[in-house]
Amino acid sequence: MERPDARFLLLAPEEIEPWLPALDECCEKAQAILPETPDRGAPDAPFSKPVQDAILSILREMAQSIFTRERIQQLISQLRKYRSEHFVAGDKTIAGYAMAAISSLEQENEPGQNRFLVALSLASLKPALEDAENAEDGGGSPP
Repeated sequence: MERPDARFLLLAPEEIEPWLPALDECCEKAQAILPETPDRGAPDAPFSKPVQDAILSILREMAQSIFTRERIQQLISQLRKYRSEHFVAGDKTIAGYAMAAISSLEQENEPGQNRFLVALSLASLKPALEDAENAEDGGGSPP
């Protein structure tokens, strides 16, 4: 999903926008409960587990809400085209990944429990989160 040729799979900004406040609130709560580490390294597992669970919960709600049956069918069509293009180009590994995603979606009744849809939700949020982080740090890279 992070490959440049797969960016078309990501959710549109208007689809993820309603979820940004909940994610922002989750991150603020995380900062309040996670201990400061001198090297800003990863926090201890006992502290990070509740944060991971809270973020996962938001991602599952997001996937459940966004990925209606119709939206899943649209995604399957996009993935089939993507798979075919890569298969023809000889990139059978990527074609296989696309097929695995298609298989996981074909009989999906619980989008919020589908690992691919949850991962797609997270991958779609990453650019928005990076933009917000850059804005907080002063707006991008130095000249």
